[in-house]
Amino acid sequence: LREQVSKLSQFPFFLKDSIRENVRLARQDATDEEVEEACRLAHIHSVIADPAKLERGYDTVVDVQVPSGGQKRLIAMARCLLRRP
Repeated sequence: LREQVSKLSQFPFFLKDSIRENVRLARQDATDEEVEEACRLAHIHSVIADPAKLERGYDTVVDVQVPSGGQKRLIAMARCLLRRP
């Protein structure tokens, strides 16, 4: 049953690592394209890919550089979508 369910917490956990690697926590073998597609489905790709908003894009470290709680929840949603339970 656990393999068929993903949980999206109001206050998701993140490693002090890149956005790409934090999304990839759901599936370690995911390609960069799969990570980006999950972010598109979660409606966060446009924010991540915009250099005016996040200069380093998917290589931005999830910490002080991603201050919005809403952005963090959307990244966590992308993680759930990447897992595809």
